[in-house]
Amino acid sequence: MFGDGRFDVSSLGLGDGAVAGFDLALSTNDGYLRRYDFTNDDRLTTEVFVERFAARDFFSVAAVNFQSLRENEPGGTIPFALPEFGVRHVVDERVTGGEIGFEASGVALTRQDGRDVARFSLGADYDRQIITEAGVVLRGFGAARGDFYHVSDDPSFDTGLITRLAPHIGAEARYPLIARGDGQSHLLEPIAQVVIAPNGLNNSEIPNEDSLIVEFDETNLFDPDRFPGYDRVESGSRVNLGLRYARISDDPFVLDASFGRVFRLSEESAFSPGAGLDDKASDYVGAWTVGYAPWFLVSNRFRVSDSLDVARNELTGHVEAGRVTFDTGYIFLADDAVAGALDDRSEATFGATLALDRNWSLRGFARRDLINDEFIRASGTVAFRNECAALELYVERDFTDTTDSPPSTNVGVRVRLFGAADGAGARSA
Repeated sequence: MFGDGRFDVSSLGLGDGAVAGFDLALSTNDGYLRRYDFTNDDRLTTEVFVERFAARDFFSVAAVNFQSLRENEPGGTIPFALPEFGVRHVVDERVTGGEIGFEASGVALTRQDGRDVARFSLGADYDRQIITEAGVVLRGFGAARGDFYHVSDDPSFDTGLITRLAPHIGAEARYPLIARGDGQSHLLEPIAQVVIAPNGLNNSEIPNEDSLIVEFDETNLFDPDRFPGYDRVESGSRVNLGLRYARISDDPFVLDASFGRVFRLSEESAFSPGAGLDDKASDYVGAWTVGYAPWFLVSNRFRVSDSLDVARNELTGHVEAGRVTFDTGYIFLADDAVAGALDDRSEATFGATLALDRNWSLRGFARRDLINDEFIRASGTVAFRNECAALELYVERDFTDTTDSPPSTNVGVRVRLFGAADGAGARSA
């Protein structure tokens, strides 16, 4: 059962833009969902919430239910979150030229079988940015957060109140260099950031519920804390260095790139070895894009070690040639036992679309596991599309073999009404 809803509740005194809603995802049969292409997710999330987001503040209160569809993962070990809340406010008046913000958040996780955890956090942060006459962008920032935990029903952890204070301060400098000429501009921007924080901020008596998987890439290279949740914080002083390039022009030629890494005064054991952040010098992260839009575009994101061992490599390509469009993809992810990836993963995808005329098209798609040298999924579609709706006749083969869903071939018709939910790829967080 899948569904969602949003309701304007501004009239209840919660402020302009306040919304109440729900996202529903429940199932009694994992194989049914995969066989009929509802979703390939192995965990479903149902959420009921009230929230309001504004330019300088937000609040959110929710109840969240998780349903596991994984084999050998009993439902009683999956937590139920009630409540989960967060609130933040940025002071309107500037303080010494910068912005100061305050936030609070918390969650109570309960299980039928196993550990229960409650967390409450209070924090404050400050951020100020100036631009010098030479064009150097200077930024100073700092934050402090206090966490309060209570753990029960788990003999591996002490019961009672557990506290932690996690402060950090930092400074950042960017020097955007711009060269102009012949109808184009080239931006080269070196970036240096220093973050100072105490060592050993992570208490082993705090269970790690929300920060197991850390994805280190070019998008969070300059984040003061790269853990995705609250249960772990990035401790120790470090220097984040990067370089960014972009070509700016009105013509279709696209070229941009970014690259960087992290240097620490001491190792950070809170990160798993597979995250690329646990040593004094991190892995290199970067990304680049080159193309002639919209006819040709290639993008790559990567993470490699000092010895050039590839930890992650993502490559996508798009080509338009008349009535034919090709889309390709490749991904390699090295194993990371802490994150649940016990083996390397390498996959390739290929899709092609032929436009027969303005409304009719043919499409084929294939996804292959390069490690095991076998197909995962393949499909073909005949589609009719206009401004209001789309009609698709498809045949697809799912090669994945699980306990309750063996390999299967499906033939079907899908109708999509634009602006309305069509059930294809139903939502599951």
